Amino acid sequence: MGNVVGGGRIGCLDGMRGIAALWVLIGHAHLLTGFEMPIIGDPDLGVDLFIMLSGFLMVFHYQLRRDREPWESPDTWRFFWTRRFCRIAPLYYVLLVVALALGPYLYDVRMIIDAFNGKPPQAATRYVDGSIANYLTHLTFIFGLIPHYAYRTALPDWSIGLEMQFYVALPFLMIIIGRVGWLKGIVASQS
Repeated sequence: MGNVVGGGRIGCLDGMRGIAALWVLIGHAHLLTGFEMPIIGDPDLGVDLFIMLSGFLMVFHYQLRRDREPWESPDTWRFFWTRRFCRIAPLYYVLLVVALALGPYLYDVRMIIDAFNGKPPQAATRYVDGSIANYLTHLTFIFGLIPHYAYRTALPDWSIGLEMQFYVALPFLMIIIGRVGWLKGIVASQS
């Protein structure tokens, strides 16, 4: 594995993840401005690339640690989930507080943008839902499982909710694939 650098990172994939993140940023700028450019203006493709790379890297790092951290051990699951939570949650929580606090202002700005682009206005609940239920679903990352709360902040955080769901499922998927084998696991996931 000549491309693997210290800490088990694959150098070329860092660059691809950076490109995917930039692609999403540019795509969202296109959506807000009404400017259209083929392929690069579609943030969905950048999100797909980023999620695909993230899934690959999760499995890759599992393979690197499988002798020290076998998936059959509940301790491995706890370490995995703790690492993922500590990597994602702190920054997400800071941005969530900012988005909830600035929701009414961001809604006013979004109304100006939508009017400029000739688009129907966004629902106010997307920006100003101050309910305890909304806060709790976002703090626990379950908002993606409950459609009513999936888009109740100014953050484009649907992908974070999806990512956290993937982290919950990954240990179980790895146990199943470990038992049936990679090829059968891939074929079963495609059917």
